[in-house]
Amino acid sequence: MRTPSWFIIGIIFVLDIVAFGLAIGAETQRSQATKVKNINDVYCQYTQDKASGLAIGALVFLLIGQAIVMGLTSCLCCSATSYKPGKHRIFAIVFFCLSWTTFIISELCLLVGARLNTLRTRSVVNFSDDGDPADDLHCRQVKKSLFAAGAAFTFLTLCFSELYYISVTRASEGSWQESYNNGAPTISMSTYP
Repeated sequence: MRTPSWFIIGIIFVLDIVAFGLAIGAETQRSQATKVKNINDVYCQYTQDKASGLAIGALVFLLIGQAIVMGLTSCLCCSATSYKPGKHRIFAIVFFCLSWTTFIISELCLLVGARLNTLRTRSVVNFSDDGDPADDLHCRQVKKSLFAAGAAFTFLTLCFSELYYISVTRASEGSWQESYNNGAPTISMSTYP
């Protein structure tokens, strides 16, 4: 049984926690819209768009973290390493599936949120219409729950990726000498002068 590298665990943790922080930042910096009444019309006034950049940054950091984990473990199914049957292999398969599921949901939430946050309603309502023109105008905004869901699934991806890496590392057989000797001590065959 191999032991997981704390350096790799630390890198994955830092990348995913930065992605989580950026997703939370995107939630707090969403564009807000207010209806502005002019002399002849009503239109939507938006705040500066900072959330889209934060969401794309979170998306990139999460993608890099996931790529490192899957690259080091050869994505579980493409590895030349054999895995010992047992609880670590079962946990590795479960955490692999959960990691990819939460990763895809997180990436979709962040991508859709960034795209919707950049959309601006350019419609203008004239006062010549019947009734209050402000009632006819609906300013488009990203719902609060979209970036929050992206942040939540980013955190879950962090947890499942770490657990997957630890499980798959413990389930791997190790070097060929370890497999051949079943971990028993051996005598060195070095040459003597």
